[in-house]
Amino acid sequence: MADGSLYFTKGSNQGLWHRATTGEETLTIPGDIFGTRYSWIVGPTGAYFYSRTETVDSVSLTVITF
Repeated sequence: MADGSLYFTKGSNQGLWHRATTGEETLTIPGDIFGTRYSWIVGPTGAYFYSRTETVDSVSLTVITF
């Protein structure tokens, strides 16, 4: 991010994390909502990611603002 912070994952089903420039890590989106199996991106206003739906052959786009 422009402020030097970083969004990252710690592995499958462990959510999306944020590391501030101070080094403090915070869980931003829990693993039961966010998964690394599909594409994701963090923008200036939030996170955009695909997640699996109840239908096996389907994914949905989720947007979480922060």
